[in-house]
Amino acid sequence: MRVYMDGCFDLAHFGHANALRQARHIGEKEDFDDDAFNAKDDEDDFEDCEKKDGKNATTTTTRTTTCELVVGIVSDAEIARCKGPPVVPEEERVKCVKAVKWVDDVITNVPYELTPEFVERLFSDEYGIDCIVHGDDPCYLPDGTDAYAIPKKLGKYREIKRTEGVSTTDLVARLLEFADSSDGSKDTTKSSSDGNSKRHESRFCTTASRIAQFAAKVSYSKTSKIHTEDKQRKRKGKEEKRKNVNAKNNDTCCYVVGAFAGF
Repeated sequence: MRVYMDGCFDLAHFGHANALRQARHIGEKEDFDDDAFNAKDDEDDFEDCEKKDGKNATTTTTRTTTCELVVGIVSDAEIARCKGPPVVPEEERVKCVKAVKWVDDVITNVPYELTPEFVERLFSDEYGIDCIVHGDDPCYLPDGTDAYAIPKKLGKYREIKRTEGVSTTDLVARLLEFADSSDGSKDTTKSSSDGNSKRHESRFCTTASRIAQFAAKVSYSKTSKIHTEDKQRKRKGKEEKRKNVNAKNNDTCCYVVGAFAGF
């Protein structure tokens, strides 16, 4: 099963990572039907999260199959045309997405709109995609039409739950608020009580099953491009280390400290 998910992934955050996790989880389900690909199988409403943990939790067994997640990175020009210029350039956005453990391959410079020509390429032998995934938030083109109309019409579209409380737009708003407060014209001592911190509070519910998926190792197929490249780099590093007889003595352990704000 090969699943395709595209996006801008500008100022990549844990909401993006959670979306990629859900997309891969969809592809790991064996039966390709509407019931098996219901977003409610993976994401529950925030109000129901507490019921999922503790004594009322229920355990279900789902057969899984090998899945590959292919991620399309929308180009800078396409983002500027449809939403406004991105904060992070495409080259850096690609690196961020490749670093996520659920991603097997990336396609760069993809269109914002899933045109008939591009959809045909996705489902052809060129990419071998089985279904296209997107969040439940609407995605409209400048002319007001649905960007995912074609895969929906073909019955190849599957939807996941958006992570509430975090978005690139929200991150930019936070940065602007902090910039305004740092100019000395506002009282920053009230920042924790004026409602801003509460407004930015995430509703990302950490159920036991979700924690397990974030912590667990990912099973990759033999054709996973990114995983193969990573293994080759590690193998090369080990070989170079063996050649250096003094490598053990030269090993250095580094400690790095930082706020990592906007990470």
